[in-house]
Amino acid sequence: MALAKARASLVTALHAASGDRHAQSAMRAHRVLRLHEPAVEEVAAYRKSGGRANARLICAESLLRLRGKPIAKGGLEAGRAFFADEVKRMLCDGVKAKDAGHWERFDELALSFSRLIAVHYRDGRGRQPERVDRELRTTLPHLAGHLMAELELHMEAKFARPANNLCKVSVFDIQTKLGTLESHADKVVRDHARTIVYAALHAGNLELADALAEGAKAKLGMLESHADEIVRKYAKTIVCAALRSGDLELAGVLAKGARVKLDALQSHADKAARDNAEAIICAALRYGNLKLADRLAKGAADALDGLKEALGDERGAETQLSMMLSAGTLDVKGFLKAAA
Repeated sequence: MALAKARASLVTALHAASGDRHAQSAMRAHRVLRLHEPAVEEVAAYRKSGGRANARLICAESLLRLRGKPIAKGGLEAGRAFFADEVKRMLCDGVKAKDAGHWERFDELALSFSRLIAVHYRDGRGRQPERVDRELRTTLPHLAGHLMAELELHMEAKFARPANNLCKVSVFDIQTKLGTLESHADKVVRDHARTIVYAALHAGNLELADALAEGAKAKLGMLESHADEIVRKYAKTIVCAALRSGDLELAGVLAKGARVKLDALQSHADKAARDNAEAIICAALRYGNLKLADRLAKGAADALDGLKEALGDERGAETQLSMMLSAGTLDVKGFLKAAA
């Protein structure tokens, strides 16, 4: 009896599936375009979109599943490089950009995405095509339009490196993650939400943002109760540098070395370095690189001479030097030009 019921249930399910015109249309469209068999989510999207009229749009969106797949650094082998060039050209031909800035960024994004397609795309028979065929040719303009829409949102939100980011995650995922962090329970996470997202994107792993957010408050608390005054004073600076690097353990390294480095600067052979010891250590902590302190200290005296020559005012030169060192630069001309 149980077996009979199971068979009846299976027959009913198969009949329902075979009678689903949208599912059938989706499968036919994917076969024609030589894509993978449509997943349940894609069939649902196909059904929602109204069927055949949007077949190629749904198929183009399925190419976005390649996002995040690895690509070996360096050049592609000749055959794949030729295929990638074809794909890139068709992606660029399929859109119009708002301005030169958007066009430049889209050209970079098209290059990155064409490499993804060249390496990971397979046709309906599981083969890598040597040339872009008619079916893929009709799909790429829809993909181009989708990528341009994401690019515009990416640039509007002022996220960096769209060509790199949008080949790993969608702009919608980025915005969702940023929104989550901006409403986080911990103030340190809210204050550094964008820094955390940028670090995760740079690492190519948006989920890293969750790990950074989870540990930020505890790390800040540890620094604010540190034994060394210099660490307590710049606790927030140190945490920010660690979050920017995508590695909270850097905070411990900076905290451990800050006092030693400050003592060395305060006993430095050059007066310019001694007088600006704290400005130098502040810059080094901000950039998350204690070795920067050595470079700034070494060039401080020469920078002061350059400022005196440029300004003709010794006291003014000393003030500007402190500001320069706090900014982490020894470029006198560049600093004065920016300040003008």
